[in-house]
This record gives sequence, structure tokens and C-alpha cells, in this order.
Amino acid sequence: MRKSLHIWSICLAGLLCFVPNILLCNVLIFAAEGAEMAIPLSSANDAAFYRYTPADALAAEVALAEVTAQDDPETIYNAFNEFARTHFGAASEPLVYEIFGTQLTFVESGAWQHISENSASLAWETNLPAYSYVEYGLTPEYGQRSEMTDRPYYLHLHQLRDLEVNQTYHYRFVAVDERGQTLVTPDQTFRTEAVPGAVYISSQLGEAPYILDKSNTTYILKEDLVVPGSAIIVRGDHIVLDLNGYSVTFGENATVSGNYQGVLVTGDHKTAISYRAVGVKVLNGTVAQGRNEFMRNNADIYHYNCLYITGKDMEIAGVRVVYHAPQAWGMVANYSEGKFHAHHNTFVDMGAVITDRHGSGVRPMGFRYPQVSPNQFELNHNLVKRTRQNGFQIATSMHHNEVYVDSWSINSFALQPLSEVGIPAGRHASNKVFGTGFNPYGFGWAHEDLFIEDNFIYMFGIDVQHRWHERWGDINMLEGVRVTNYDQGGQVRNNLIYENNTIVLKGKQGAELRGTGFFSDETITNLVFKNNRVKVEALDDQTTLVACVDVQGHFRKANSQPVYYIDNIFEGNLALIRFGDAYGRGNNHIFIGNRLVKLGDNPDFHTFVFDGGDHNYGHVLQDTEFTPGTAYNDVYWKNTTSKSYYSVAWTLELITAPGATVTIHDGNDQEVFHGSADDTGRLEVPLTQSVIHPTEWQPNAFFEFRVLWPDMYTEESFTPHTITVNVGGKTLVETVNMTQRQTVRLIP
Repeated sequence: MRKSLHIWSICLAGLLCFVPNILLCNVLIFAAEGAEMAIPLSSANDAAFYRYTPADALAAEVALAEVTAQDDPETIYNAFNEFARTHFGAASEPLVYEIFGTQLTFVESGAWQHISENSASLAWETNLPAYSYVEYGLTPEYGQRSEMTDRPYYLHLHQLRDLEVNQTYHYRFVAVDERGQTLVTPDQTFRTEAVPGAVYISSQLGEAPYILDKSNTTYILKEDLVVPGSAIIVRGDHIVLDLNGYSVTFGENATVSGNYQGVLVTGDHKTAISYRAVGVKVLNGTVAQGRNEFMRNNADIYHYNCLYITGKDMEIAGVRVVYHAPQAWGMVANYSEGKFHAHHNTFVDMGAVITDRHGSGVRPMGFRYPQVSPNQFELNHNLVKRTRQNGFQIATSMHHNEVYVDSWSINSFALQPLSEVGIPAGRHASNKVFGTGFNPYGFGWAHEDLFIEDNFIYMFGIDVQHRWHERWGDINMLEGVRVTNYDQGGQVRNNLIYENNTIVLKGKQGAELRGTGFFSDETITNLVFKNNRVKVEALDDQTTLVACVDVQGHFRKANSQPVYYIDNIFEGNLALIRFGDAYGRGNNHIFIGNRLVKLGDNPDFHTFVFDGGDHNYGHVLQDTEFTPGTAYNDVYWKNTTSKSYYSVAWTLELITAPGATVTIHDGNDQEVFHGSADDTGRLEVPLTQSVIHPTEWQPNAFFEFRVLWPDMYTEESFTPHTITVNVGGKTLVETVNMTQRQTVRLIP
């Protein structure tokens, strides 16, 4: 039976479908290039300083929107730093406390330390974002402290410098959250000791670059280095470069152009792999780009890198990387093989210019021409305080990283897993991703066997369309997770699982917000989004392209493999599920057991929206929990055609005799199920309540028509259902109205 709510929709039959178409509130002090930007604090109890206020946030939005690529690095970084402080802390989003706890605590698994002759790198993690510093000294009275962080973070790395060798030091960690809640560890100690056989690096060795070519040796830096060209070149195997808490600034005031590197790790003819080093470690210090007139025009990612690492079985830990030049990466891992482990590092991108967004564009650290099978690359507990485009990539294990994206181009991915046909993409868990700008994403996709678990993604969109020249519909667009096939599709995407993640998106000034953006295609198989929570909010009337789920794909691919959304919570104040947009209109997206929540009282709210211009269909909403303000038939056909539709279904749980034969007919007397109960007498079958169409829909119509009545619908009903059970020569029959999940007992 078909219930037409608007019989006058027949008059639309002749309409054919067409093809779719401020200043910073708190001034931060920048001590020197490559140095931490510290906020003065007289004691851990200066709680008032940490208060989050809407006025701070508004001023930060204005300041960030006014930044241009021609501004100096300090202006660029300071503006984003204040924006991040006021928009990405626990005080700005209640879910942070709900997920991570209300009391500030240390996360023991995030701790790491490296003790050198005259320094110590101390890293730890807190469950909530917090300012932090270390108190230390030769007695339990301490007397010294490291610089406080420039804003609250979850990950903390502090380097204690200028320590005396062969001494025992007392220290304790101090963290202060945005509410002024203070956490102090008990007194602890470490001891500095001379490293036997170490070779020391200082300006007394002559002019840079300093060549480290003695394999199986520890080299220790003994002073800050500021050089006009390259600083340090490692040529050998199993070398430890201990920066000893000092900083290396390279390319400073260079008078001639050159391919300068901060730390270059390579090899020579004596190494195990010709021209590639083996087993090198770089630890415990800062490497920063200097400034010179030639850097301003850089367009090559192989130039002006703080670290350029080539070889096998490498470790980078406790290093601060500071860079600003156009197109340059903070660190390039070139021709990497074996194990590559980068952990407990800090990356600071202070630039804005991107000359070419393709080929991985600009990123704090990444791999070029790596050995992808087997891939044993691990990136963990790294803090990216800001990146203008991409974050990390390629590694099959990226976990417990904290990445802040300030996007200056299209396709700024915080984390991009390995994506090669036939090679598992790995497991990526417990990362925290924050983003704003032109076009940031939390996670990119992969070809095979990808597991994205327990991550927290939090983004805030404003109007910064001046940042990039391309106009592909992704202007000021933010997206939590994305899976895309290009052109006519056909690219392999197999076994991509997203589970237990939290995605929070907020936006204003016309930003576009997509919690998820998954394509369906014949070649995208077993794409599952399960047990996640997605919260998406428009913060003004200009912001209308907003949804927790953005259903994408190619509208002509009716046989696309299903995309599954299972047991998630979707909450928003404008739209929860958006079936299509200008980028893609996919078919066969299946929603099972999800909870839909309306936030606020926006009169323009709709549970479902169809958009994108072309039709899309085959979508199923099964066993959905519709909370107040949401409804199975609350749909807005914004920009679509008469062929679009979705189905509403509920699971029937039947309890009967073991092995009983079961037949079910719908309200139109069509057989929709025939089978048997299992050996316990149980059977679960999803049954369709109704199919929701636009009023322009006509059964068996050859043409499709543009939807002109967006807030009206036609409901095609398929219930009540008749259940017939045959067992032991007996026939049992019952009729049920499938408007909710229910259990029926038919036992002879």
C-alpha cells in the first residue's frame, strides 16, 4: 500500500531532472627562533589565567582569519596558537570531560625519558589538556623550572639544559588544566653521567657541516649551533646523535643558495647499504630552520629540512623540529627500510606558503619512497603543535599522537595510513586530532585492512577562503573521516573499520561540516563505521552544509557495495544524515542500531537531508533510536530528484521451535522471507516498515523529476507483516505491525 501525502505532486510529472550542478586577546612571548613560546606564570596556582571565555575565542577567530601567507612566522603561529587555546581545550567542549574524565591525571603509558651528559628530555601525558613544566634541581627544593608550554596539551615534552655531568637531579612534573586544577608528581630523580667513548660536537671543530662518520659511536652536541648552511651530516651505521638539549639552527643568514639540511643522515660506501645508514638514532634537542632570502622561494620538499633521514632501522625521539619555509617538510624519511620509530617528538610549523599541495605537499614528518612491505614504521606520542597542511603518513602504526591542523590548502590530512593494494594499512588508535582552516581532515583512507580505533577528532570551521586559490567545493570544509573513489570509481578499498572514535565538528561563517564522508562503490567492500560518536553543530545561520554523516559515492552505481553504520550516536543541531552533496551522491548506505539526537531548537533542523542534485537510493535505517525532535519521516529534499528514497526497517526476533520453517509476507502480500529457525528456535529478520520518497515519485516512471516540494514526502508502507510458522505438522500465524524492533513468540 502506498500512502501519498500530496496528490497534487502528479502535476510535476513534466519536469525533467537536470544534472547537478582582530587582535590576539593574550599576547604571547616568542623568545627566539626555534624556542618554545612561553606564557609567564608565577606559580601553578595562577588559575585565573587559564579561564576560557567566549570573548577570547571570538578575538582569536578574527585574528586567525586576518592572517596572510605573507605574514612573519611568529604572527602566523601566534594567531593559530591562540585559536587552538580557546577552541580546542576541554573548556570548549563538554565531551572532552565525558570521555577523558573530569579530574586531571597523568597517563603512565605516555611517559618517556632520555638522560644525557648535560641534559634530559622528559616526556609525559595527561588525560586532559594542560599547561605544563618541570621543576628540577640538585636538591628536593628544586630551584629551577623549564619553560611552561604555550597552551594546554595532552602530550608534554620538556628538555632540561645545562646540567652538570655526574650529578643526581631531583625533579617533578607540574600540570595545570584550564580550570586551574593543578597536578604535581612526587619527587623523582635521575643522574647525568659521562658517556664512555663519546665524541663531542662544537664550533671548535671548525666550520659546519660537521661530519659524523665513525660507526658504532655516540656523538654529543656541546653547545647551540647557528650555521649559514647545513649543520650535521651523519655517515655511518649505528650512530647515536645526542643533541644534549641544545638547538641546531641551520641556513641562518645564508649568503648563497644551497640545499641546506639541519641534520642529514645518509651513508657511504662502507655502510651495510650503500649510501644509506643503518641503526642511527637522533635524540634530545631542537633542530630549527634559520632564515635567509633564498628560503622564501623554496618549492622543493628535499630542501631546507630540519632532519633528512635515509636508511634502515632508525629512531627519532625527544626532538623538537621548528620550520617555516615554503614547501619544506620538518623531517623527511627517505628510502626507509626495516623499523622506523619516531616518538615523543614535537613539531612546530610556523609557515603558511604551499607551492604545490600534491605529492604530500607540506607536512611535519613523512616518508618518501619507503619500503612498504613489510612496513614496520611506528609513530607514537608525537605532538604536532601546528601544521599548515598534512600531518603523518605511511606508517602502519600511528598511535597516541596529538596533531593540530591549520589548513592552508585543499586536502589537509592529519593522519594518512599506508595505502597500497594488497598490503594491510595497520591499526591507528588513541590519536587526538584538531583542525581548522581551508580543508582539514582527521583521517585519510587506505586500500586494505585499515583499523581506526579510539581516536578523538575535534574541528572548528571559520571563513578563511582567501588561503587557497582552488575552488572544488571544499572551501572551508572540515571532515572527520573520509573514504573516496575518484572519477567513475573502481579503486580498491577493502576492509576499512572505524570503531569507538569520537568526532566533534563546529563551524560558522559558512563552513561546511562533514562528520563522515564515505563513498560507496562496487570495489569498496566491508566499510564499517561502528560504536562511534559524532557531534556536529552549526553556530550561525550562514552555516548550512552540516551533517554527522555525509553519504557519498557515484549516483549511477546502483550496485555499489553497502557501507555500514552500526550502533553509533549521531547528534547535531541542523542535520544528522545528509544523503549526498556537490562532491558525491552514493547508494546503499546501511544504518543499523544508531541513536539520533537533535541538539538545540533550530527550526531548520531535519533528521535527514537529500542534496547534491542527482538521485541516490538503497539506503536503509534499521532499528534506529529516534530521540525527541527526530523522526523516521523527518526529511528535507533539498536538491535531488524523484528517484531518491530511503527505507525504514526493524528487526523481528522470532522465538519458536528449533528448526521450524518460517515464511513472512509484507502488507502487500509479497513474500519477504522464507527460512528456518536455528537449533535454539531463534530467528532474527529485518523487515521494512516503509519507504520514504519525494512527492514527485511515481512508481515505474521512466523519467525522473526534479523535487520542487522539499519538505513533503510520500510514504510507501509495507507493514503489517504476517508470520507463518510450520513445525511438526502444525501451522502458526501471527500479524505484527513493524514500527519498532520487537520479539514474537510462536511456540506450538
